Amino acid sequence: EICGKRYSRQCDLTKHQNNHLKGHHCTVPGCEWPGGAEKKDLDRHMWTNHSTTAREQKVKKDEKVCPHCAYKGRGDNVARHLKNCKNLKKGKSK
Repeated sequence: EICGKRYSRQCDLTKHQNNHLKGHHCTVPGCEWPGGAEKKDLDRHMWTNHSTTAREQKVKKDEKVCPHCAYKGRGDNVARHLKNCKNLKKGKSK
């Protein structure tokens, strides 16, 4: 227990504790990113800030495509985009 929060499931406690520990750190020399709780946080950081290194290290890329238009981006951004996609509202698909 780090902050006093309690969870009924161990997996939820472990995930919450990872937010405090930030166990995934950038290995690029000189990078001052404080780290992330999950591997996906590090992957996103690498693609956003060190894309050449991410490509060389074959870091997993969270890129999705809107099925209704040509919009591409991170999965969370595409999910948000889908709520307002003009082609979806018009009933069009690419």
